[in-house]
Amino acid sequence: MSSDTAMDFHHIPTIQAHVLMRILAASNLSERDQEMVLGWEHLESRALREIDSHIPLISYLRIFDRLADQLGRPQLGLQLSHEIGPDLVGAIGYLFLNLPTLAKALSAYSDSVFSIQGVTELRFAHDEPSVTYTITDERMQPRRQDVEFSLGHVLTLIRRYLGVHYAPQEVHFEHPRRGPLTNYDEAFGCPVYFEQPRNAMLIRHEDLLRTNPAADAGLATILTHYLRLVDHRDQKPMSWADRISGLLAIETVSVEGETSLPKLENIAARLGMSVHALQRRLRSEGTSLRAIARAKRIAMACRQLSETDLSVLEVAQSLGYSETASFSRAFRSVTGISPVNYRNRQRALIATSGLSEQMHLIDG
Repeated sequence: MSSDTAMDFHHIPTIQAHVLMRILAASNLSERDQEMVLGWEHLESRALREIDSHIPLISYLRIFDRLADQLGRPQLGLQLSHEIGPDLVGAIGYLFLNLPTLAKALSAYSDSVFSIQGVTELRFAHDEPSVTYTITDERMQPRRQDVEFSLGHVLTLIRRYLGVHYAPQEVHFEHPRRGPLTNYDEAFGCPVYFEQPRNAMLIRHEDLLRTNPAADAGLATILTHYLRLVDHRDQKPMSWADRISGLLAIETVSVEGETSLPKLENIAARLGMSVHALQRRLRSEGTSLRAIARAKRIAMACRQLSETDLSVLEVAQSLGYSETASFSRAFRSVTGISPVNYRNRQRALIATSGLSEQMHLIDG
């Protein structure tokens, strides 16, 4: 199975097109350069300017990452996250600013932001205060720019709520660092750590009770009612395979090794159904828990091979394989190529794209 075939889902996760258009505008690209950038994924700006336009999430991720490379700005997502206001996410951005406490603002935001990106999960944990951002489908890559942009934009909203000098306790990223560490520390105002188990912003307990003196309770009521109406719009159905794949990412259920699988009973309980019912659903889709877990492991491997300098053996071991040979066989069975060839191809694509076009930037 090729990597392109692996993207043939029951539905294609999408993102609102205006998010990408705002990013391109904030990057100070000319109209000609914007058209060229959109052309990388065979998109046209005219079709994307409609208020309800959507584009494939994978196209958004690819464009964002490639744009950063073309501009020579490895921290592009983080930089732009501080330049774009609450209107990026629509009504929920303004509701955030008008709720009575930061805890309520973060809770409402995490409950609603799913509508912005189909297979992402942004969670607010109250007991051990943090905002965690996960792209639940490992096949969605590259993702560095989007991850840094997404957590950075949450911080932008918090600073609009509490003041420009607010700083979280710590920030963690799954991916390796690119660019000076001081840039990250200065942007977040706190220690930033990389190659961590999750993408997260840690918040102090006492900050959750802080308020925004400019909050408008009446406006918050109106916006809350509007968002409830929006939630009742028809949504594209998600396959059971995709639901389980997302659950594995969200709950960080162990999928190590070829014979070690998460318990189907636990997954069924999380989905609120019986084991037999879940098994019937998976059979109807022509898949199994084993196939889903293997696909997720290999997708995680693809991301590590693309984003890190870990050896093939180190990647294999991080995913629970005891030897390179068994990992390589599993990798080839899913992608159709060896791990080494996959990494070489990804690097060749990056090198080629870096030389193929010249960007003509407008000075800010």
